[in-house]
Formats: sequence, structure tokens, C-alpha cells
Amino acid sequence: MCEFEELLDIDDTTLFEFEDTNTAKDFDTEESSDSEVPSSECSTPENNLKEEKEKWEEELEYLLKNYKPTNEELKETMLSLSVKDFNTQAKALKLDETTLQWLKIQRKRSKNRLAALKSRSKRETLTSALQRRVDELVAENQSQAKYIKELEKRIRQTENRVSTRSKAK
Repeated sequence: MCEFEELLDIDDTTLFEFEDTNTAKDFDTEESSDSEVPSSECSTPENNLKEEKEKWEEELEYLLKNYKPTNEELKETMLSLSVKDFNTQAKALKLDETTLQWLKIQRKRSKNRLAALKSRSKRETLTSALQRRVDELVAENQSQAKYIKELEKRIRQTENRVSTRSKAK
């Protein structure tokens, strides 16, 4: 097992256990002894753990700095950003040209989908408004047609009355 894997097996509680076993009294005795190397230069388990932990933290920091997200992560985060934020993030992530082009195409498609959705919604709203207007006009036309028939009926009745009166005289 390499040192890195061993480091992963050791948790913070182990580090604290080493700290508890090395009390200030132990350090004083080590430093007072002239024949020994000073404790800061000793290769104690505590120092080894601290060095390993520092190496691990440095490597983690390096990995985080140089982290390149997958296409799915990029899609989720980058596609919804504003143009300014997108450009800033693209520079920060140091994306390669093909990924950048892919993201731009996806952003364009997303915008087109949104525009098409808005257009369909607007068309449906306009169509329904026009259909309501057509229904209103058809109802009004039917009402007017009934009124016209009523008037024609009255005209015929009036003509019949006039013609019967003129025959009776």
C-alpha cells in the first residue's frame, strides 16, 4: 500500500490521538536533552502525519484548481449563465476549443428552443383570442339574422294587413 493510500486510511481522530500522547512534558524532556536532535527536526509520527496531510491538501488544492468538469456538469452550469458570466467561466475553466464550440452551440440551441416556445405560446394566445372574437361575431351574426327574419316577418304581416284593408274598401 502506497503512502497516499495509507493517508486515506488515517482520519483526523488518529492525528488527535498522536497529539494527546505527546504532551508538553514529553516535548520539554526532548528539548532539554542535548544529545538528541531538536523535536522540530525529528521524524515523529505526528510530523509524518502533518507532512502527509499537507501533501494531501496540496494535491487536493491542485486537483481543484485544474478540475475540468464533465460535459453534463458543464451543460447544467454553463448553459444557463448570462453571456458575460459564460465568457468569464469559460476563461476561468480554460476550456478547449471543441468544448467551447459545443457549449456555444448548445447555448444557441437552448435560446432557439426558448424562442420557439415563446413563439408557440404567443401564437396559441393570439389564435385563442381570435377564435373568441370569431365566436362572438358568429353569435352576433346569428342574432342579427334572427332580428332580420323578425323584421321581414313584420314587413310581410304589415303588407298583408295593408293589402287586406285595400281589398275591403
